[in-house]
Amino acid sequence: MMAAMAATKALGRNDRCPCGSGKKYKQCCMGKTLTRSNLALPIGLGLLVIAAGVATGFLIGFKTGIGVGAVGALVVGIFLSVRDPPPPSGRGGASNINFGN
Repeated sequence: MMAAMAATKALGRNDRCPCGSGKKYKQCCMGKTLTRSNLALPIGLGLLVIAAGVATGFLIGFKTGIGVGAVGALVVGIFLSVRDPPPPSGRGGASNINFGN
């Protein structure tokens, strides 16, 4: 994703990072590269869920195997969506909230 964005516009060190974090490019993704290892965990967990569903389907029954696969896919999806949340947008974070004091 970042390679496609970088190809369309040259990024300066002080430009906003194209990853959407709101940080400057030099403080966020400058120098980082996306590798295949970034995809290893999602692919591995997906294959594990499929294998568990198929094994359960053969051993116990088709409907149970579908259920195990669906629940496993849901758990993996939730895990992957919360494992690396984006940084908060805006300046400072929660410590800068004014409660009228």
